[in-house]
Amino acid sequence: MLDFFGMKLEDKNTGTVARASNWKERFQHLNESEHNYLRITRILKSLGEFKFESFQIGLVHFLLYEALVEETLPNMLHSALEYFVYTIKSRKERRKLLRFAHQHYKPPENFIWGPPRKEVSGAKGTIAKSSLSETTLSAPEKTRCEDISDKSRTNVELAAGTELASSTETSPETGMHQKEQLTDQGNTKVENVAAKNNIFVKEKSDHQVTTKPKVPTEIKIGDQALQCQIQNVADTDATEK
Repeated sequence: MLDFFGMKLEDKNTGTVARASNWKERFQHLNESEHNYLRITRILKSLGEFKFESFQIGLVHFLLYEALVEETLPNMLHSALEYFVYTIKSRKERRKLLRFAHQHYKPPENFIWGPPRKEVSGAKGTIAKSSLSETTLSAPEKTRCEDISDKSRTNVELAAGTELASSTETSPETGMHQKEQLTDQGNTKVENVAAKNNIFVKEKSDHQVTTKPKVPTEIKIGDQALQCQIQNVADTDATEK
């Protein structure tokens, strides 16, 4: 991957990184293809997890040097200061890199110490956490603020891990009890549905009464009158004959 980025490992013992022979072409591509910065972040995190901190520090220092001093990777500066540096677990080495970056940052009064702070929405409204600048703090105060920032981050990670563990861990008795509750609820729902169906079928069967249609009285009376009239006409014809 270093060759793809136009870099090479110069010293395996110290982790020093230098430019490769194809650096001009690859640096131009790296400066324009910002999606590669995510790959670099993953590489740095992996080096830290596998205890290769020396390679981690060497690569970050090289990227800061190229972005700040040589200005060959200006588009990478944001990711280097806000993400690459903070993949390093050692606070001592992280401070060295930040001080090196501050020495070459322009303008220095705009340099941000510490990771970027996101807006946190709380009960009293939205609270924006601001970063600390070099001009407002002395060196001891800066060190103390960095310690507080690191401790806060560690406490948040521990709290999140504890909450996740407590939400996922359950005892066998609790699991069986929850399973029995779900089973009882399912059986109750089935019984309710069956009872409703029985009531509906019964009501439907009670209303279905088969009866012969009633012939209106007026129609019967009309038929009798018509028959009498026909009989009278027949008698009259017989008498005339």
